[in-house]
Parts: sequence; structure tokens; C-alpha cells
Amino acid sequence: MKILRIGNRIKRQREFKGLTQKEASRGITSVSHFSNIENGRFQPSADILRLLAKRLEVPVEYFLDIHIEDIDTEKTLDEYEYIINSKDVKKIEEFESKRSDDLIYIPSIVQEFRFNLLKYLSFLEQDRFNEAICHYKKEISGVCRL
Repeated sequence: MKILRIGNRIKRQREFKGLTQKEASRGITSVSHFSNIENGRFQPSADILRLLAKRLEVPVEYFLDIHIEDIDTEKTLDEYEYIINSKDVKKIEEFESKRSDDLIYIPSIVQEFRFNLLKYLSFLEQDRFNEAICHYKKEISGVCRL
């Protein structure tokens, strides 16, 4: 599944920062190797991931602990799912307002994927269909061209 590759996460952060591959990889690795990492052809070393985390200004765990599920994050996701299932738009909005900072950098790729599915459902519950479609394309299927 494409979404579960570390390269996607690196690319998403690089693009968010507005950096080219050349700018992101400068002093860390060659542009061609960096491209191969983003496209899933090579698994980067822990040293490269540490340097990229610093360059892209994300917690190093966001790149290194991708297979470690956090209990507190799981509880937060369970709470989010419960609130979405309640179909109470006001409670959904309150939760997202209060807890959004807790869910910015979820190290576990599985938990991040679950969060993105829940966010998609949240948009649907709030009748925010265009945002739901874009979120699905960008965060779940990997492409958004709006």
C-alpha cells in the first residue's frame, strides 16, 4: 500500500515546507538517492532520517518510530472515533479544536492512517464534502489536485 511508505511521509513534509528535492537533500544525500527514498525504491538509514527530520523541522520520532504504536495516541483516536460516531457536529468541532495539536505528528504510520480515515469521516459528518474528497485524495490515496 503506497500510503505506508516512509518516502510518502518525507515527500509530504518536504512539499509542505516548500522545498525542492535538491534543497531538502543538500548536504545529506544526493538528489537521485533522495528521489529514490521518496519513491520507495530505497529505505533510508537512521542517520539520513535524523538529518531529514531536522531539515524538515519534524520530531525525529516521526521518521524513526513509524512502526511503534503509542497507547496515548490510540486512546485519542478511540475518543475521536466515538465522537464522530455520535454524529454530534458540535462535539466533533470541539474535539478537533482541542486535540488537533496532539495529532499533528503521529509517529506510527498505522495510527496516522487511522487518523486520516477518521478525519475523512469527520468531514463527511459535517457535510464538508469537498474537503472530504481532497483529504481522501491527498492523505489516503496520496494525490490532490484542486
